[in-house]
This record gives sequence, C-alpha cells and structure tokens, in this order.
Amino acid sequence: KTLMKVYATCGRYGEACDLYERVLAEGFEPDQVMYGCLVKFAVKCNRYDLSQLLFRKCKSGDIQNYMWLIRAAGQDGNVDRALELLREVEASQQVVPDVAIYNATMDVCVTNGRVEDARKLLEEISRKGAANLITYNTIMKGYCSKGDCGRARNVFREMEAASLKPDSASFNCLLGAMVSAGNFADAWKLFDEMSRKGVAIDHYTVSIMMKVAKRARNPKDAQRALAVLDQARGVRVCEDDVLFNTVLDALISRHDMARLTKVLDEFSASSVKPSVHTYGLLIKAYSMLKKPTRCWDLWREMVETRSIIPNTITLSCMLDAIVCSRQVDRAVSLFEEFKGRVPPNTVMYATLIKGFASAGEADRAMEMYHQLCADGLQMNLVAFTSLIDAHARVGRMK
Repeated sequence: KTLMKVYATCGRYGEACDLYERVLAEGFEPDQVMYGCLVKFAVKCNRYDLSQLLFRKCKSGDIQNYMWLIRAAGQDGNVDRALELLREVEASQQVVPDVAIYNATMDVCVTNGRVEDARKLLEEISRKGAANLITYNTIMKGYCSKGDCGRARNVFREMEAASLKPDSASFNCLLGAMVSAGNFADAWKLFDEMSRKGVAIDHYTVSIMMKVAKRARNPKDAQRALAVLDQARGVRVCEDDVLFNTVLDALISRHDMARLTKVLDEFSASSVKPSVHTYGLLIKAYSMLKKPTRCWDLWREMVETRSIIPNTITLSCMLDAIVCSRQVDRAVSLFEEFKGRVPPNTVMYATLIKGFASAGEADRAMEMYHQLCADGLQMNLVAFTSLIDAHARVGRMK
C-alpha cells in the first residue's frame, strides 16, 4: 500500500495500478481503502475497464468512487454510462447523492457536447434546492463552448435569481464567449457589471482583455482593454506562462511601450524561467524597445545557460532583432550556425533580405534569394518587396 501511494504521489498512476496484480499474485486481498484508491488511480491513467472492475470489487459503493467512475465515463465519451451511474447512486440505500456528484455528471455532459442533458439535470436539482454556483457555471461553460452567448446569459440571470452571486469564473466564462464572438460592446457591459459588483479581476480576465486589445479594430477598445492591466493589481502576469505570452503579444501588437517596459521590469525582477516561445516574445519586445544587448542576453541564457534549442519562431525573432540593430552580417552568422538544428523558413530569409536591402547590398540580398530557392522554399510578399527594394536602392530598375 505504501509503494502504491509513492507511485501515485509521483503521478505514476499506471505503475500504482500494476501493483494490484502483484498483490493478488501474492495471495492478498486489498481492503476497501485500497480498492477506493485503485479506482481513482485507474481513472487517472485512463484505464476505464480496470476502474469498473475495481469498483465492482468494492463491497459497498462510496460516493467518491462513483464520482471517479462518472469522470472515467466522461473521459471515455460515454455520457449515457455517467447518467446511469448517477441514477444508480440515487437508487442506492447506502449512498446519499449530493450536489457534487450532480455537478460531476453535468460536467461530463457539457464536456461531451450534450449541454441539454446537463440542462435537464440543472432543472432537476434546482427543484430540490440543491444547485450551487458550480452547477450554474458548468451549464454556462457548456453554452459558451458552443458560442451560444444568449443562453449562457440566461443561465447567468437564473443564477442571480436563485440568490447566488456570480464569481470571477462566471464572468470570465461569459466574457470569453462574447470576445470570441467579436461582441465587444456586450463584453464591455458585462465587464462594467463585474466592476460594479466588486468581483476582482484575475489572470483569466486579463488574458481575455488582451485578446480584445489585439483583435479590436477600434483603437479606443484596444486602449481600454490594455488599461485592464493597470487595474489588475493583484495579478502578476509574468508568473503564468500563458498569460505572460498573451500580454506580451498584445503589447507588442499595439506598440504600447510604456506598459511593455513595466511588464518587462516585473519580469526582470522575478525568477521566472521562460519557455522557448516566451523567449521569442521577450526578444521581440526588447528589440522594439531598442535594447539589442538585452536580446543577446536572453538568447545566450536560452541557448548556452539552459541548453534550450530555439524553435523557428524564436530564431526568427532573434534574427529580426539583430537586423533591426543594423548587424545583418551577424544575423547571417547566427542563421548559418543554427541552420542544421532549426529548419530555415521563408520568414528567416525575408528578414535577411530586408537587412541587406536596408544596407544597400543588392547582390547579397540576391544570394539570400538563391539560397531560399535552393532550400525549396517559396517567397512571400515581404521577401519579394524587400528584394525589389534592394535593387531599387542601387538603381537597378530592370
């Protein structure tokens, strides 16, 4: 039992389950606690058939074991089985169903696209007065995932009518759906309502608003979305990799130098270890702020200190940063150094062609063009434009 717990603590649920056969082979019978743990471990490692076998071995159904089986059915896409298990609990004389098992079943329905089945369960438990905030949020998530903001909004109002106060998850779910649908006007109304009701902005809210900042055609919408960063005082954006990337991307897209500087200062003061994707955005950000030395510091940290192999995007960002600092020869050297480890693409060649065009070196721009063709790549608009510009700058109009 101790070894089984060790495996589980390390997340090695499959090996924990394998011990079951060894226990039987040595002539032992697991007790009810071990069976309960094994049901959970089997679900965790997606061994649905084993979880059912172990559940049948239990002498009495336990509410947690039922919930693990319901989740397992959901992972298997078997909504009908999850509903059967719920009804089995309701019919049992030994297990008293609570709202958690209804919520788990509703989540299975929603995750597998059967929102109306979840809706029926909501109506059922609402009549019993058992629905809670998680119940309503689950249904909202289902409608939002289908892009049905109208029904999600109705559920939001039903939640309030049931004297339940929407939390940040409630608002974020609906905000995210509205933003994905491009309905910024309604999203701002909901955001204002969130503020009026004193619901704190969290990292999900910030992430959603950064998407508005990047996608908005109206500059006022973009600036208002970026201003959410100033209001999110309790959110440390660089501590969450996905959020950090989203914020950097939005600030770079909108050329918001002041907020970009502030976010980068926060990053510099932290102990965050960036992912390879984040390194690319950081290099792009520092290049925009005209800090090529900092770009090189990050590059060496990634490649030399942490031995991370750059991907095509990160290498492209670094090449662009070098070219923008008017060191195109250095960019070519770096490109050649990593050519065997990072497959070259048209963006990289276009960046180098642009660099030679700016330097007035049409012949070397043509060399890059011929290398691109030799690598079997297709020119893009930037590459063609830069190549034409290179020749125009030296008077080669033909």
